[in-house]
Amino acid sequence: MLRKGIALAVILLFISVSVIPSTGNISKVSTIYKSNNPPYEPSNPCPPNGSTNWSCPGGICWTGGDPDGDEVAYDVYFGKTSPPSKEASKITSNCYRLISSLDFNTTYYWKIVAWDEHGASTEGPIWSFTTRDNTTVYPNPPYGPSRGIVGKEYIFCTQIPFIPVGNSYYIIWDWGDGEFSNWLGPYDYGDRACASHIWNASGDFDIKIRLKEIHGNESNWSDPWTFTVVDVTMLYSVIQMVFFGQIDAFIVNLGNDTAYDVDYSIDVKVKGIVFGLEKMHKNGTKDMLPSGSILIWTISTGFIGIGWFKITITANAFNAEKVSSTLKVLILLCFVKIL
Repeated sequence: MLRKGIALAVILLFISVSVIPSTGNISKVSTIYKSNNPPYEPSNPCPPNGSTNWSCPGGICWTGGDPDGDEVAYDVYFGKTSPPSKEASKITSNCYRLISSLDFNTTYYWKIVAWDEHGASTEGPIWSFTTRDNTTVYPNPPYGPSRGIVGKEYIFCTQIPFIPVGNSYYIIWDWGDGEFSNWLGPYDYGDRACASHIWNASGDFDIKIRLKEIHGNESNWSDPWTFTVVDVTMLYSVIQMVFFGQIDAFIVNLGNDTAYDVDYSIDVKVKGIVFGLEKMHKNGTKDMLPSGSILIWTISTGFIGIGWFKITITANAFNAEKVSSTLKVLILLCFVKIL
């Protein structure tokens, strides 16, 4: 009996194992590869592109980075001709101290190529600057943002030039609105000096600096940096559906000043069977939207069907807060209900 029981158990075990279905995927292994994005394009050069009367004791600097957070190295191209030749490879800093001294009253060209750790690269534009002459003491011009908003504080910087070795300098800032800073410092040559200011009116302002040696000798005023200050304005968005199903979307500048760098998006979602209206997503930018101006988009000239749709329009600007409007509609042939 015992032998028969054991034999029966073996047979049942064999049957139970043999009827387990095979999926055919037990040994299959899937590998997911994350795509790599190249580094950001090098930007924000110092010295500023096209600047004059410049000296570079602290070297040249730029803004870089990588959207994936990868380590980034930079090739530096520099010279008196355009395009410039390579001077340094795979440096990891965003600044580079030039190997040789610069000639007076000479235009130099430079560019940066960014490389990530996966071998992807992004080439920056060719920039240029012109050095000062050897007879006149010029402070390097200031640099910073090109546009701001009334009532907000903004920071501007400059670099102390190499005139002469060992001297320290004080700086006074002319903010272009009738206000001046105190004499700030002292700073050594090659230092970066920064100061901040608040403008209480809109307009274009020429920011300049002046140097004073510790012994009292003063330089000429620098070349200006033009800073445009604008008032805060107000955007308004609305989606309008009129009889027979025409749908229009509007962005209106209701403020008293021009809206700058207006970013907008339109998103249309459709569910069911709807004729005359399609799924859509659109982004765009308009450089300026003057006070009282309107942007108009016709989403549909008429629709019919069974289902629903949702339309969202969003807008914001450099000097205006974000606004958004949504229209959601249920359709049953000719019956329309706004949800």
